[in-house]
Amino acid sequence: MDSNDIGDASEAIVLSELTQIGYTVSIPFSDSSRYDLVVEVDGDLEKVQVKTGRMDNGCVTFQCRSKNRNKQDFYTPEEVDAYCVYSEEQDSVYWILFDEAGKRGMRLRVDEDIKNSPQVNWARDFLLQNRL
Repeated sequence: MDSNDIGDASEAIVLSELTQIGYTVSIPFSDSSRYDLVVEVDGDLEKVQVKTGRMDNGCVTFQCRSKNRNKQDFYTPEEVDAYCVYSEEQDSVYWILFDEAGKRGMRLRVDEDIKNSPQVNWARDFLLQNRL
């Protein structure tokens, strides 16, 4: 699968997970919007960018940018309210608010951290079913 196919598969899985737990989800009409889904959460409409997480050194990682025509473009808080990250390796979906993610990306630790730093973003704390 190419990167578009992988992204489409992640979007389908996230859409399915959100609807299974009872959320209303809308899809923008065209591919020109900066978000992939609109999710109704407590009466508010949240613009959601879906990302595919990759495992790297015991963490699910994702980038907070789009890549079109070899141009990397970072998202802004006006464009995106939250990220939904699907990790095939963990068979999990994570919900991260825009302000919780770094400007460039984020690492969600799955494996126990040797140092047990208080700055660790534990993947379990961001699981979709625990956040919404």
